[in-house]
Amino acid sequence: MPQPSVDEAGPSSQHPDGFSTYGENDMVPEPHRVNKIEINYAKTAKKMDMKKLKNSMWTLLTDSPNKSNEEPQPAEASEVAGEKFFSQTTKSLLQSLPNTMAQNLSIPLAFVALLHLANEKNLELVKVDDMSDIIIKQGH
Repeated sequence: MPQPSVDEAGPSSQHPDGFSTYGENDMVPEPHRVNKIEINYAKTAKKMDMKKLKNSMWTLLTDSPNKSNEEPQPAEASEVAGEKFFSQTTKSLLQSLPNTMAQNLSIPLAFVALLHLANEKNLELVKVDDMSDIIIKQGH
């Protein structure tokens, strides 16, 4: 059985196999295109010594600046004293890190280091009601 051509079938017809075909003037419209949005992100990779970053952050959280950042501290030896705020910790971290590390430090990198510490040192992260900051305290 010969298949009907688009011209013979009219604007829209039923194909013999059960699916419909569209005529030349009855095409599906082009989808709406979204405007291009410029997102500022780092164009070059930044290098960060995560071990040193975590040690510096842990030193700030435990209020023990007299200990060297190079010494790994056992989890049982010290705990977070009271409650600390993530925003204040990152500001202090910028002051305590070497200059090149401080320039490469971003909030997402500091947050990743905090997540690692929370996992390793059993820290509890609590959101502030307006979600403007994170409270860091020792877990139970």
